[in-house]
Amino acid sequence: MADDTQLLEQRVDKQRSKMEEASTVLTMTRSRLDEVAGLESSSGKDLERLSAAAKDAKERAKQLRQEADEAKARAQVAARDRRAAEQELSEHERKRSKRQSKLAKAEAALAAAQATRRVEETASPAKKAAVRKVPAKKTTATKASPARKTAAKTTTARKTSTTRTPSTRTSTAKKAAPRGTTRKAT
Repeated sequence: MADDTQLLEQRVDKQRSKMEEASTVLTMTRSRLDEVAGLESSSGKDLERLSAAAKDAKERAKQLRQEADEAKARAQVAARDRRAAEQELSEHERKRSKRQSKLAKAEAALAAAQATRRVEETASPAKKAAVRKVPAKKTTATKASPARKTAAKTTTARKTSTTRTPSTRTSTAKKAAPRGTTRKAT
């Protein structure tokens, strides 16, 4: 019986050491489980935070893309408006230059008419009777008018001849044309 008791004691010691070993492994596994649960919790929070940040970033990118498209459209409209304004400016400058030229011609014609009238008024009546009126020699004046664009063609500068008499002045190249029409170059 002593042998049996000794064998049973050895068996108990062996089981006790296995039990302690299993308890140690169990404790280590529990601590590992607690660590992993904490990491999982923090990782889950990080995942939620980063997912929300990614969603916000996508929405912000979409908003920025829309703003960029709107800015591009505004830039295109502004460029179109600038080109239209430049065209209008050049057209108005051309019209003003044309008007200025016409004004200068009209002022020159007025000054010539006034000078002719003053000369006629200052001449004495006796000299008027003595002087025989002779038509003046024909003179050719070169007038360069700016090139005009019509719907079908472009006209170039043209030469005009002017005939003067002491009392009247006529132009053979330009006759009174209805407003808004252009004459062909001769």
